[in-house]
Amino acid sequence: MGWDAFGLPAENYVIQHHIHPQESSRIFTGAYAHHPLTGADVPIWVADYGLASVGSGAVMGVPAHDERDFAFARQYGLPIVEVINPDGTEHGVETYFSGSGSLIHSGEFSGLDSAEGVACITAV
Repeated sequence: MGWDAFGLPAENYVIQHHIHPQESSRIFTGAYAHHPLTGADVPIWVADYGLASVGSGAVMGVPAHDERDFAFARQYGLPIVEVINPDGTEHGVETYFSGSGSLIHSGEFSGLDSAEGVACITAV
């Protein structure tokens, strides 16, 4: 299936965008992925605001911890779940937090330092 199957120009897939999510093309697929750690259903969207320098293919947005994902989630009313916090307690999500801290809302990994948590989760 080509990129244009989603109604987005094929060149959007190749060109690195520096546009803000509010200026992007986006389509909700109607499908959901099963989050392997929390069991939550995660909505699958197709959008053209990804950065080619970061990688290609499918990505999981982390709206509580990435400025662009945060703006996209806010614009479309998507859930924003805080999973890293400086002191390990929930503070609510008024803005994104991209620093280190302790994992929360992360199943069996909650309470771990974020660096240790990344190592443990990727080892699963």
